[in-house]
Amino acid sequence: MTQQRIELDQWKFLKKEVENGCSVELNDAEWNDITVPHTWNSHDVQTGGGKMLDFGKKKNHGYYRGTGWYRTRVSVPTDVTNKRVFVKFEAIGDISEVFCNGKFVGKHEGAFAAICYEITDLIKPGEENLIAVMANNAPHKHIPPMSGDFPVMGGIYRPAYILIKNLTCISPLDYASPGVYLSQTEVTNEKAAVDVKVKLDSKNTESEDIQVKLSVIDAENNIIHSSEDSVSVDPNMISDYTSQFMVNNPHLWNGRSDPYMYSVAVQIYNHGAMLDESIQPLGLRYYHIDPKKGFFLNGKSYPIYGVARHQDRQDKGWALSKADQEEDARLIQEMGARGVRLSHYQHDDYFYHLSDELGLLVWAEISLVNKVRFDQEFWNNASTQLIELIRQNFNHPSIFCWGIGNELGFFQIKDPSPVVKKLNSLAKKEDPTRYTAYAAIMAGKIRKNLNNVTDILAANLYPGWYGKQAEDMGEIVKKWQKFGNNRGIGVSEYGAGAALSQHEWPLGKWGFKQAFGNWHPEERQSYVHEITFRHLYESPFVWGTFVWNMFDFGVAGRNEGDTPGRNDKGLVSYDRKVLKDAYFFYQANLAKKPMVYITSRRWVNRTEPKTLVKVYSNCEEVTISVNGKSLGKMQKNPMHVFTIEGITLASGENIIEVSTTSNGEKLKDSCTWVLSRSA
Repeated sequence: MTQQRIELDQWKFLKKEVENGCSVELNDAEWNDITVPHTWNSHDVQTGGGKMLDFGKKKNHGYYRGTGWYRTRVSVPTDVTNKRVFVKFEAIGDISEVFCNGKFVGKHEGAFAAICYEITDLIKPGEENLIAVMANNAPHKHIPPMSGDFPVMGGIYRPAYILIKNLTCISPLDYASPGVYLSQTEVTNEKAAVDVKVKLDSKNTESEDIQVKLSVIDAENNIIHSSEDSVSVDPNMISDYTSQFMVNNPHLWNGRSDPYMYSVAVQIYNHGAMLDESIQPLGLRYYHIDPKKGFFLNGKSYPIYGVARHQDRQDKGWALSKADQEEDARLIQEMGARGVRLSHYQHDDYFYHLSDELGLLVWAEISLVNKVRFDQEFWNNASTQLIELIRQNFNHPSIFCWGIGNELGFFQIKDPSPVVKKLNSLAKKEDPTRYTAYAAIMAGKIRKNLNNVTDILAANLYPGWYGKQAEDMGEIVKKWQKFGNNRGIGVSEYGAGAALSQHEWPLGKWGFKQAFGNWHPEERQSYVHEITFRHLYESPFVWGTFVWNMFDFGVAGRNEGDTPGRNDKGLVSYDRKVLKDAYFFYQANLAKKPMVYITSRRWVNRTEPKTLVKVYSNCEEVTISVNGKSLGKMQKNPMHVFTIEGITLASGENIIEVSTTSNGEKLKDSCTWVLSRSA
């Protein structure tokens, strides 16, 4: 066995400061029994007890930002005397200190990256060992994000485990990365060149010669390339092994239509005995952005119609299961989206894997949001977060850009562009094969300095919600094209809120006051998306669009719509149980599977007899009937919206039915509206 993994999922937990919380002698019998993934903020961020935008002041949080302690006991096999033992956490929010058998192991600052430490010299083979973790999510000025319209939750909220490896192994200690990097230096339809770097780590007492075997395996499990080299590895250090391979006539990773995946197996041997193995994903693809024609994938036009995603979920916070993440990915896939902006921080590695498999193009980013500082301590942490993001996710073919910042310069006077320029240079050094990206807000004054730092530019735009009208989106993106020196523009955020219990038609007056108020009718969200997406769709220089947001998410500082502690701009409810009307608008425009959907279905109780019926469908014709009486075909617009006006509801229950046919298959949808007898 080249390595062994022991899950650390059962822990004792106490949400408070604990003196000598790492001590082996400490009695934790009365502590809470919890299962990792776990966060102590699964519910309190939903109460709406904070203030809009958390700037790190204690009174503004509205949810617990402090210390929690975790303790677990684990036995390891007796034969680890000739092995190496590591402890790995996929993430801990926000600052963490790890201890083994009462001894300090390491400290990490940052809520979103994986962490790995070697504990070989501290572990007791064949005995029970104590792993203790202090986690703290209090705000710290040197750790991004300094503020944001989202919570920073505390706890061991992603999986944790023990890794047991041989004395010579593929290192897990290079910023907790896989230790294998696959760089696609040249890819065309005819050939693909891939550079390979492997981090080899030895704890033997003297140099040794090992063999490194490299195998490229296609989706049908055929080995299409194999090579083997002898390498001398020095003791007590990490060595780099490099190689290159070619794939002729590659089967390309082609987004949603054909996300074809190879894999690369790296194995190391000593005298025929395998010491370690790492299998990494490989999706061969190439892409570019044309300033006038937008995004191209593998030489063909491929506008990225996508969504943004936060990683939290109702009553779970950040502590998601694999099934939760699979459901999120499935909902994005079924809507027909081509991409996802994983905002505003590094997400779970499993979600990047899901994106690889489903063909979703990913904008991956660090948590540099709203504000920056200019001191060395802040730079050290921001640059470390960027290196962690890139190295830990280097091999995912879904990732097309590294996001370096979001809405910077909006809340501070001093120009943040020097920090962004340094981060941009660092990203290009770490990975010259991908774009760097920035999500801008407004274009005046110091913010203009940020617009041309990164390879590609996008903007967070909310016409129809935060100022201006939805109809203005076309002119707005033309202006942003000029702000970015006509090199193409993405729309990194756009959209509107929707409270599921609130409805109106025709739409009433709208402005900033209403956006931050308690009336967010679902019909307003649908209208904003219908109009803004049409303008984006008709603007070929817009290389990508990302709906804000795919899912409602928790914000302790928001009290708007019909639910406190909620940003309700999602196309799907916080608990993932309700797909809002706007979700089906995008499905009608982006998905291939035939569908038909009646909007305003949750507006059951009516008081006005005259009404509009609106339907989303990707079929050519839709027929409507009310209370069993056919009213004929509905009128369709180019964005797959069908409407019929002047419908008169009868007193009491009204059955609204629509039907259509696609390739001989009949599709139907129906809902019930009740007109009050007093109307």
